[in-house]
Amino acid sequence: NEGNELVRIRITSVTSGSGEQVFIGTQGTFFFHIYDNDDNIQKLAGFRNSGMGIPEGGGGEINLIFVDEDLLPLTHQEMEVGYEISTVSSTAEYGIDYTFNGSATTSGTLIVPAGSGDFFSFFSSIQDTLIEADEQVIITLTSISHAGSEVYQIDPNRSKITYNIYDNDGQKEVGLESVISSVT
Repeated sequence: NEGNELVRIRITSVTSGSGEQVFIGTQGTFFFHIYDNDDNIQKLAGFRNSGMGIPEGGGGEINLIFVDEDLLPLTHQEMEVGYEISTVSSTAEYGIDYTFNGSATTSGTLIVPAGSGDFFSFFSSIQDTLIEADEQVIITLTSISHAGSEVYQIDPNRSKITYNIYDNDGQKEVGLESVISSVT
């Protein structure tokens, strides 16, 4: 961050290549104001959605957004976004029930290219044959780092996304205990 700046350009003489005289006139000085607005714009990063449900063997894109307070996309440099994956009162196991972004761990870093207003990663659940309760997985943004002067903060209202993995292995039996029919 820096203060406002004033640039002054003053033309004192002009020479043409042909030796002709060129007149500047009375407007020989120009001023340009550069207004610093870094303190006025809050730049936020977060998930576009707060959650979704998928069946075993399904998947979905996770959409990270990088916006200013007017919801305009603003990334000008590469960023590293840290995340952690947790489960809530469930048996969901990483690599057995789900994967995220092809990573082998439950925490890591996503590399977001410069110029991204949106960044997509992929969450997928793994099909199994176990009859089990539905499972819940939470991905939380933990940090943002980058080189340069662009400063983003994690939006506390968009810092987590919850995936509900619905079990599709249980067979639902529907039947009749007896059928009574009569024909008269």
